[in-house]
Amino acid sequence: YVVMMGIGFDCCTLIHCAEEQVAPDVYLKPIEEAEDYKCTDYQNRILNVRLRRHLYLPRNYWQFQDFLAMEGKIKIAYLGNTICLSFKAKDLLEIVLERLQKDARCIISHDGQKYRMM
Repeated sequence: YVVMMGIGFDCCTLIHCAEEQVAPDVYLKPIEEAEDYKCTDYQNRILNVRLRRHLYLPRNYWQFQDFLAMEGKIKIAYLGNTICLSFKAKDLLEIVLERLQKDARCIISHDGQKYRMM
């Protein structure tokens, strides 16, 4: 499950996972700009990891909250004055993957849509 307290869907980085799987050439910097990182695993071994950063684009992640709501797969509650959202990560990932497979650019906002540069 994912629980989001006091933050919106623009902060849900799980959506980046689907972007990377389906449309890396749309959402990630070119392979020539990949960066090298040293990571330590559980056995204390140092691994070299090559990663591509995400492009700075006007993304509309809020649409996926709407899709979850239409399917009855999101719970919205208040904790004091804080809005809390909860949903299964699997449900969100399935929706995003399905939408991206239909249109690889579906996350990029269109004129008049809510968006965040990220």
